[in-house]
Amino acid sequence: MGRAVFEKDVKIDFSDALNVLEFDDNRRKEKTYGLSHCMAAVDFIVEWDKYYWFVEIKDPETSTALSDEIRHAGCKKVIDEFHSGNLISKNLAPKIKDSFIYTKLQKTIDDKPIFYMVLLGISSLNEPIANHLATKLKHGCGFFGPHNKGWESPYLRDVIVLNIAQWNRTFPHCPITRTSPPTLP
Repeated sequence: MGRAVFEKDVKIDFSDALNVLEFDDNRRKEKTYGLSHCMAAVDFIVEWDKYYWFVEIKDPETSTALSDEIRHAGCKKVIDEFHSGNLISKNLAPKIKDSFIYTKLQKTIDDKPIFYMVLLGISSLNEPIANHLATKLKHGCGFFGPHNKGWESPYLRDVIVLNIAQWNRTFPHCPITRTSPPTLP
């Protein structure tokens, strides 16, 4: 059964989903998959009637940060990691690849299409930059297959990168709210 989930002060209402799995072992006392020592994991796996969303949240604007200075530093760090390539190669791409491998080998999910949904809590993230990041992430996670000719078996249907405002416009059936508002301009 669907439900609301929380990542720091971000609340996503997945009430209309069939099921929601908190997948990242670093978030939970009870370990979901037990391989956090050698595999990365997305934050949530959301099952819908005809597909899955593997959801990863990066929220440097969280209001749980101690000050505006820390929030600004968090945003700068994410942007710097993107420019260096590390956000994709060392963080976002391993999370989807490892989560995909694990869920397929453990038969945690069936053969419905998978969408990799990345929520970046950076209010200044505009759509062209989000689309550019999604394209880079597609390359980094092997979306296009060997020699960019696709995969013989299904992998990801799409990779989508959005900030909170873009998410709410695109997916009004599963809105995001903050439990406490950020103080950034």
